[in-house]
Amino acid sequence: MQRVIGLMSGTSADGVDAALVETQEDSLRPQVRVLVHATYPYDAALRVQILAASYPDGHHLLFAEPHRPKLVQNIDGIANVTVLANADRHGLLAFDPGPGNMLIMVHGQPGNGPGVTGARRVGVLGKIVPA
Repeated sequence: MQRVIGLMSGTSADGVDAALVETQEDSLRPQVRVLVHATYPYDAALRVQILAASYPDGHHLLFAEPHRPKLVQNIDGIANVTVLANADRHGLLAFDPGPGNMLIMVHGQPGNGPGVTGARRVGVLGKIVPA
């Protein structure tokens, strides 16, 4: 048995979701049980700052190093990649290689409640077809 804490802040930038889960890996299919979960909303000023920053700028700020090139992969609804070839912010290259977690997001959070973006409003209208 193992306990794990997960934290997530999505592209809606409305806050941080936290969960403490317990996993048991005694079988072929691990069992996961949510022990505690909570949402910690951002205040309006912080949300504006988060929404003003772009992924490439944030990746540069957090991960750029002179003489050590990197690729930074962000997997959200749509995945994106930032190429940090050097420490020069003006040389950033970023692109969206394609879908990330959008299918998981639509399947895992059905409905049309608060925080549901336009793309998810369309996505939840679909049907899940078992393989």
